[in-house]
Amino acid sequence: MSGCREHIFKLGLIALLLSLPCCNLALDCLSAIQAGEVLLKQGTASRKWHTLDNARQAFLNATGSCNDAVSRQAEAYFKLGYVNLLLSSPTSAITALQASNQLDPTKPSVHLNLAVAWSQLRNYKTAGYQYLHHARIKPTAATESRLAAIKMLLRAGLLTEAAATWNMLVSSLSSLPCHQQASIHYELGRAQELNGYWLDANHHVSTSTLSNFSASLQLSRCSTITITTCQQTSQCHGSLVLTPSHRSLAILPATLVPIKDTRAVHLQTVSSATLVGNDGVIMLDPTTVLESDLMPQIPLYRNVPVIRTQFKPSLVHYPAAILAVQTFATGFYHFLLDVLPRILIAVHLHPNVPLLLPSNSGKVHRYMQELLELVGLDGYPRIMFDVLPRNPNQRDDTALATPRVSIGTLYRIQWSWPSPKPANYGFLAHYPPASVLNLLRRRLLGHYPCPTLHTVLYVQRHKAATRRLRNEHQLLDSIRKLIAAVNVKAQPSWRLDVMSDDPIPSTRDTLRKFQHAQVIIGVHGAGLSNVIVCPKEAVVIELGLWQPHAQYYRHLASGIGLSYHNVPLDTVEAYSQVYVDANHSSIISLLRSTLLGL
Repeated sequence: MSGCREHIFKLGLIALLLSLPCCNLALDCLSAIQAGEVLLKQGTASRKWHTLDNARQAFLNATGSCNDAVSRQAEAYFKLGYVNLLLSSPTSAITALQASNQLDPTKPSVHLNLAVAWSQLRNYKTAGYQYLHHARIKPTAATESRLAAIKMLLRAGLLTEAAATWNMLVSSLSSLPCHQQASIHYELGRAQELNGYWLDANHHVSTSTLSNFSASLQLSRCSTITITTCQQTSQCHGSLVLTPSHRSLAILPATLVPIKDTRAVHLQTVSSATLVGNDGVIMLDPTTVLESDLMPQIPLYRNVPVIRTQFKPSLVHYPAAILAVQTFATGFYHFLLDVLPRILIAVHLHPNVPLLLPSNSGKVHRYMQELLELVGLDGYPRIMFDVLPRNPNQRDDTALATPRVSIGTLYRIQWSWPSPKPANYGFLAHYPPASVLNLLRRRLLGHYPCPTLHTVLYVQRHKAATRRLRNEHQLLDSIRKLIAAVNVKAQPSWRLDVMSDDPIPSTRDTLRKFQHAQVIIGVHGAGLSNVIVCPKEAVVIELGLWQPHAQYYRHLASGIGLSYHNVPLDTVEAYSQVYVDANHSSIISLLRSTLLGL
């Protein structure tokens, strides 16, 4: 209660200062900045658009009242630009930040935010140059800024400039700890992967992503690591358990060549395994990592112990376990579509062997428990594997890269590519095979056909930290009007159902809604994973991302035979934005033709 009184007092004080008829100009300027800072803090914490908009107005007022205080006026413009970035208004942000830079050219963070703003406008060349300028005027942050510049220059297709920046970065790499060097290689590999640079070239920055991933792996322990396959070691034995369905992967961006999904499913039995790091990486001895089908996606520098860490301290030992811990396993999409089917297959082959599950302080996430109940595994024996919190501001994750448990006999399910693997297979690691998706679908649905109701299900991201649709109420009003117009002639009538994440419904209730939906509309996000249980007649309309890697739901719909449409979001770099925009007329036009065609 005391915190609430203090908060009210601060707001009252600011309101009083702003209402004073005329103290001096400096007080008016300072009080306006303070008012904006309080609102900015509130809006950032609550993710409320209107509070951030009020902060923007406060800083805008400050820019006009600080004419006689140049440093404060520069600060007001800077914070005005920052708020505009949070509100996904990059053009306004650039105007304010440039004004701040003219008043105070020595502020490095202005160039950092300008880089972000230009990247939101997809002017990656200018964004890259802003990062380089930031590196010049703030040498202590040069490594991070040059890495960011390389990513932008890659996106702009400026490989020569990216290579030159890499050469500058290399000169400072040797002074960094091995884990930090590994992190930089890994991030560069991810940048290349997300932007489609898979072709070999002479420059380091434009070689295949796997080259940088490989460099990251080797640097993870400051010594050589051997990545071995199951076929190359006597500690692992594999057997085929599910043949490919040969359905085409639904990947259409020009940067990718469509390929057949010819992955088979194998059970691998590993003896004397030590699991290390949050991602449950399997080590067979102090220098040997067992390859995984997710290997290109695994940041080994966050998992594999460094030399100074004893490889096998006194670990908890389990005679046998089924592996359900992997990279991104705690995310809803990954657990539902990638981890759960592996569990179902392994449990069928080796009943009563306990599951090794990702947990938080010894407890699994609520949705994991609900999904396990739905597939009949609520009482199944389990071993908790705590995923430790990571400090996002700390590049060196040595503290997390420690041995966790030892397993006498470890069972894991792997998706395997035929030889040779597609050049971009690492990019496809989190797209489960179509045969596996259909197996999971049958298990969730049972043997009972779901009735197809004339329902349009809108998946809302009201509470999500990112990708909330701006002016969503206007879109929903337009959808309601369209449905009313279509229902004049349609029999039976269509209805709109809005599934909100505030509060998050139970997994059982969520799946039931999707089972009865014939049209699903939603912004790219984990909620769309639930289309796994939609009726065969369903149509998925994703308000999608521009990034070429974000084809998860296109692949999911294709794998289980649903119709799919993508309406790209208007907001560029939308993945991490709090608020995003979409073309309402395009959505309504597509929905109209869909409803009339069903």
